Amino acid sequence: MTQALALDEGLVPADQRARVLDALVNGFQPFGGGPHFSGGSIGLAPIVRALMDGRRDDVLGQFLHEDTQPSYGLFLAPTTANPRA
Repeated sequence: MTQALALDEGLVPADQRARVLDALVNGFQPFGGGPHFSGGSIGLAPIVRALMDGRRDDVLGQFLHEDTQPSYGLFLAPTTANPRA
């Protein structure tokens, strides 16, 4: 998470950005079947921007489609109380 904040705020020198982005991606821990990141509501935006700026939308796609707990995909999945339209 700290890597995402540093990348997002432009605090990482250009020649170190790839290394810090790799550290961010490698820091995502698999919990019970898939990759998950922990950034909470506040950290989500910097993580998304850091991944997009680093052209790692592939990683972002994995996280958003992951539907094991805990994940944003599970959070966004349809339920009987919130069915998909």
